[in-house]
This record gives sequence, C-alpha cells and structure tokens, in this order.
Amino acid sequence: MFALSQTKHSIERDLVSEKLLTENGKLYYFINSPLSDFGNYNDLYDSIPRMPKFVLVQVAKPYDCRWQIINGKLYMVKLTPNQWNETTIKDEKGEFIDKKYEPTPQKVFEKKMEQFTQRKFDKKGRLKADWLEGAYQLSSVQQNPKAVQHSAVGSIKHLDSLNNYQNYYLAYFKKGKLLKIEETDKDWKTKKNN
Repeated sequence: MFALSQTKHSIERDLVSEKLLTENGKLYYFINSPLSDFGNYNDLYDSIPRMPKFVLVQVAKPYDCRWQIINGKLYMVKLTPNQWNETTIKDEKGEFIDKKYEPTPQKVFEKKMEQFTQRKFDKKGRLKADWLEGAYQLSSVQQNPKAVQHSAVGSIKHLDSLNNYQNYYLAYFKKGKLLKIEETDKDWKTKKNN
C-alpha cells in the first residue's frame, strides 16, 4: 500500500504545475511538486525573492521544473528560475536612488537547487529524483489556481469548464523509480477498470 505524498505548504504554490513526460511520450502535470517532499520546502520559497511588482506577469513559484522518466527513473530535466535579484542603487554620498532588478543566472539557481536537494546535476543537466517514495497525484490538464478549490480531504473541485476535460492519475514511485501510473477519479480513488 502506498501513501499519498504529504506536503507541508500551501497547495496554491504548486498549482502552476510541473510537467512530467513519460517514456512513452505521455504528458502529465504533478499536482504537488516532487520537491515538496523535503521538510524545508517552504524555505525554498521563502528564501527566494519574487519578481518585482512592476512585472506584468506575476509567477507564483520562484522556479519551474520539467520532469521526465528516463530508463524508468524520474529526473528533473529542466529548471527555469523565475527569481529576481534586487540591488539598491546609491549615489556617491550613499543615498538611496533606486532599485535594480535582474533575473537570477541559471547556474546560480542550479547551485541553489543542488544545495536544497543534496544532489548534483549530471553532465546532461539532469538531476535524479531518487528521494521520491509513494503515490503522487497527476492531472492530464494544467491546473488553473483561480478555478480550483481544495477540500479538507484533498479532493479538487473545479469552478470552470476544465472539469469536463480533466483526468486524474496516481503515479507510484520507489526511490525515484516509476512503478506504475493508474487512472483515478477526482477524489484519487483508483478506477475499477485499472
């Protein structure tokens, strides 16, 4: 019996879902990031500056990850920082003039992710997710944070037409190895025909 992954953070943070590509080319979306299993997951969010308020498109997450099953195992194959560095600009007297915002360089953010996961990116730029254990919720369509409500038991209620097109799945992992993916109903109960 596999336990559902338990997270200790606000689920809205993960509704900008991370993509999972399987070996057979099927695309899914993680409901919760595979990184959420780390006890200090909130620290990853709280320690990273967000985009400044003047940026038109606000991003809830300080990063975006793409995941892929390679030879039966889960890897982070793409890491895109949505993090900005803030620098205070001062005049010759040391008086505040303005603030300057610049995107965080990719390599700096990769180093931060290596420190967070205690794992290294390989020469192909992949990070093995061998910490993954248990059942993880997937969906077939990108979640819309403004159109979803979560109940106390973890089921999802859609407030828009996405409900008509959404399929739900559980992916089972052991030390990062994908064991199987099963289709479920919206309350994460395995369908009878599986």
